[in-house]
Amino acid sequence: ADAARLGAGEEGDPQGLFSFRMLDKVTCKASELSKYIDRVENTLSLSIPLERATNAASVAEYREREEKRQKVAERAAEEPVKYNVAFEDCLATFAEPETIPDFLSSATKAKGEAVKVTKMRTFPKYLWVHMRRYVIDENWTVNKLDATVDVPEDLDLERFRAQDPSGDANLLPADDDAPASAPAAGPEPNSEIVAQLVGMGFSENGSKRAALAVQNSSAEASMEWVFQHMNDPDFNDPVVAAAAAAPQAQAAQDEANPESVAMLM
Repeated sequence: ADAARLGAGEEGDPQGLFSFRMLDKVTCKASELSKYIDRVENTLSLSIPLERATNAASVAEYREREEKRQKVAERAAEEPVKYNVAFEDCLATFAEPETIPDFLSSATKAKGEAVKVTKMRTFPKYLWVHMRRYVIDENWTVNKLDATVDVPEDLDLERFRAQDPSGDANLLPADDDAPASAPAAGPEPNSEIVAQLVGMGFSENGSKRAALAVQNSSAEASMEWVFQHMNDPDFNDPVVAAAAAAPQAQAAQDEANPESVAMLM
C-alpha cells in the first residue's frame, strides 16, 4: 500500500478509493531523450497473452479432437478446454515497452519511433482490474478471448512503481512552436484507431469518444470501451474539443446575470 494514495478513503469521494496515478515515459529513439506524462486512472486494464497460457498444448489437443468430431457430426462428449493464463503474465504485458511508430519528436522536429513504458506512481486502496477480452485479429475481425485468469489473493505491485522523474536530465525540449498566447489544444483522437473502429461499423463520433476515453492507448482498449458505452445516450454526439469548449464556457461565466443586475439597480 502507498501512503500517498490519491484521495483514497476521503469521505464523500468513493472514486478516490480506486484512483491512482500512472506515469508514461516516452523515449525518442533518435535523440534518446524522454518526456513524462502523469495521468490519473481508476482502472488497471490488462491484456490476456494467450501465447503464455499454461495449458496451450491441452487446448490444441482438445481443438484437434473437436475438429474431428465436427467432421463426423459427433456431439461433444467432453467439457471444453479453455486457455488458462496466469495473472502474473497479464501484469507482465502491462510493464512491457510499447513501440510508437509515428512519434513527433520535439528534439528532432521529425516523426520517428519512440518507446513508451508505463508504470504506477501511486497505488489505490482498492485495485479495479479490467481484462481485455475483445481483440482484433489480422482480418480485422472482433473476437472474444475464451480464457480463464487465476488471480492470486496476495498481489505485490512494487516492481511496477515508477521512479521519480525529477532527477532525469535527458528530457525532450518543450515544444515551443506554438505561440505563447495560444490556448493549449485539447487531446485529439488517434486517426488510425478511429478508422479501425469505423471500419467495424461503429459511428465516427462514437469511435472518437472511445479513442479519447482510453487516451489513444490501443484499438483493443477502444473497442472494449465501445462495447461498454455504445448504449450511452451521448455515444454518437459530436466530440467537442476541450480547447474549443473552454472559451464558450468562460464566456458563459462572464455573461452578466440579468436578475443580479436588476437587484443592483
